[in-house]
Amino acid sequence: MTIFTSSMFSNISYDLREGGGSPANANDSVTLQLSDGNIVTVCDTVSTALKLLAYMRQNSQWQVLASDDVSVVSINAVKALVMENTITNQKLLTQYLPTYIGDQVRFVHRTSSLVLSLTDALKSVGFCHTGGLPFSNNLDLRLGSAHMQLVDWNYKASPATSSEGSLLNDGTPLRYDFTAQ
Repeated sequence: MTIFTSSMFSNISYDLREGGGSPANANDSVTLQLSDGNIVTVCDTVSTALKLLAYMRQNSQWQVLASDDVSVVSINAVKALVMENTITNQKLLTQYLPTYIGDQVRFVHRTSSLVLSLTDALKSVGFCHTGGLPFSNNLDLRLGSAHMQLVDWNYKASPATSSEGSLLNDGTPLRYDFTAQ
């Protein structure tokens, strides 16, 4: 079963990156492996995920409860964090606000001045990160059992390395023209 399909957003266009074009992997599906081993198709295509992100921006929503098991969180309307509703992930969102600063996804503590990477924010709420390096992309998130995926213009369903697809540190900022339709 797919949670979000393109037909659900037939009246919505996704936001365009500055310079135009279309996502390279627009037809890749967005899936999420849950902690019980099941795989959920959250969006039938990346285009649908980007339309969901535009819908959330237009309706002033920063989070959507996609199902009992899955939430989608908008990160400044530039990236979406698709995550399982585990206790740890819920605690992450309770204590931190995800944001996109410059070219990096960062997590701002809601009551103190901490600004952390996803890896450090997860560790601070009790996630057992046994990897030697911080999370870089969706491959790392899958291998590290974080039960979340990052979706943006560069999303790739099956990245082969930690430098492909949607990244937590882009190198150059993703910029969108929110006025183009």
